[in-house]
Amino acid sequence: MKKLWFCASILWAFSVQSAPWAGHEDGVWKLAISPNGEHLLSCGGDGSVKIWETGSLKLVSTFQHDKKWQVYDAAIFPDGERVLSTGFDASIYIWSLKTGERLHQVKGHTLFVPRVAMGASHFLTGGQDRLVKVWDAATYAFLGEIKTRSPVGIAELPESPDTLLVASMEGVHLWSVASGLKIQSYSDSSFYFALALLKGAFLTGGNLQQEGTLKRLALKDGAVVTEYKGLSGSIWQLTVSADQTRMASSIFRGPSAVWDVASGALVWKSPDARETIGVALSGDGKTLYLGDNDGTIERMELP
Repeated sequence: MKKLWFCASILWAFSVQSAPWAGHEDGVWKLAISPNGEHLLSCGGDGSVKIWETGSLKLVSTFQHDKKWQVYDAAIFPDGERVLSTGFDASIYIWSLKTGERLHQVKGHTLFVPRVAMGASHFLTGGQDRLVKVWDAATYAFLGEIKTRSPVGIAELPESPDTLLVASMEGVHLWSVASGLKIQSYSDSSFYFALALLKGAFLTGGNLQQEGTLKRLALKDGAVVTEYKGLSGSIWQLTVSADQTRMASSIFRGPSAVWDVASGALVWKSPDARETIGVALSGDGKTLYLGDNDGTIERMELP
């Protein structure tokens, strides 16, 4: 553990940081990079979603939910023109990225919605009403749902849009939207908080109360391919660079870290005292964005 702390301190020293800027009036719950890499999305406990230019860090637009309740998750559509957001009020909103105009409101959950995800032609919402719902990205029509306990990590398989990968209190499973049944189980015993999809594999992390690991598992049989050590606690966000070379993760109101996906080597780690919530990586994994519990956002160039 002492050796890991020393290495993390060296990596922190060699990173190049920008001055943090005030992004939200409350904690930054989620960060994400647009498909073209030109915009950074942030959402926070102040009930707003904001879009920033990744180059100049200039604020482009702000979306405000009706009630200033926490916005837990948000995502940018593949077309790069629309934003999806959801939060404590159980509503799902679609916004214009450039103007901040509300384009549509979807109602389908009865309790708050902590997770959303984008597919090629669909978007997914996971609610505390124990439902994961699938919606058409063009028409916003409801297409189907599955039922599972507290879905907190959701993804659609690109090669099979009817198949969902879901992390929840029931473990990690593949589901068929058409039948509403599990296709394959990877774990039944742990509460998994986050996941990210890779080609032929997926990354997942859970409630790591002790010194623990994030893992890369094969989609085919669930075999552990790589373990990523360095964080302990409840994983909040897990993200992968567009080129799938690096991954970043954050402990809820705690430290964050970046690893090499293929080798599992630790690239960078924040001091343990830092209260990070949201994390995002540039397409090449060389630039890291951090959203903290105090509402500030910071850009950092990695070694």
